[in-house]
Amino acid sequence: MQQARLKPIKPTAQQAQASQVQVHLERQALLGLMASSVAHDLNNLLTVVLGNTNLAHRHIQSPEKIKVYLARIEEASKSATTLCQQMLGFAGGHSVRQEKRAHMPSVVQGMLCLLQASLHKHVHIKLDIEHVIPHVALEVSQIQQVVMNLVMNANQALHDQASGEIAVAVGVMNVNQTTAHHMPDIEGDGEYVYIEVKDNGCGIPDDIQHKIFSPLFTTKPSGSGLGLHIVLSIVYVSNK
Repeated sequence: MQQARLKPIKPTAQQAQASQVQVHLERQALLGLMASSVAHDLNNLLTVVLGNTNLAHRHIQSPEKIKVYLARIEEASKSATTLCQQMLGFAGGHSVRQEKRAHMPSVVQGMLCLLQASLHKHVHIKLDIEHVIPHVALEVSQIQQVVMNLVMNANQALHDQASGEIAVAVGVMNVNQTTAHHMPDIEGDGEYVYIEVKDNGCGIPDDIQHKIFSPLFTTKPSGSGLGLHIVLSIVYVSNK
């Protein structure tokens, strides 16, 4: 009995062209979303620059304070430059991750110092860092983006509070078979460094909690709806 042989079906020129067009359209849509995300984070960084510039004007007679504010402005400008380079790299098709071993608490503390001048006057930050935090492989600029978006999101949630608090914690957690089911995206047992950001605002209504990471979803009149989406995207890419 002769066996039938399956011949591979080659796509026609028209199908191949349609596939290329689809890939191009998907890339353009992703590029547009990324541009919106970069603009969102640049706006946050410009708020940092303006806030520290304002403080520098107020303390023009204090050279030591001026140095601190200028250092913050310089750091925010460097972060903005890195964002633009990431955008240009993606647009050119040669986006490269630049991971290095770094101390997470130092990265977090550095970003919190930058953001201090951008917070509402009645909002303060409480920082809790475990005694021993190991160095981990990470892309510093992306962790800075995560912290910036989480803290600024919390700050916006506290605009109506008489006294607002943003609690930021950095620690180490042990993941095993018992705890892993709560964190399905984590692969393998062991110790993981974590960042936690909480605020004492009114919270998120149950009926919209499933939407908070969706791009462009916002409950604020002047919001962009990109902050938490950016955080989720960075965390997802970092775990790959």
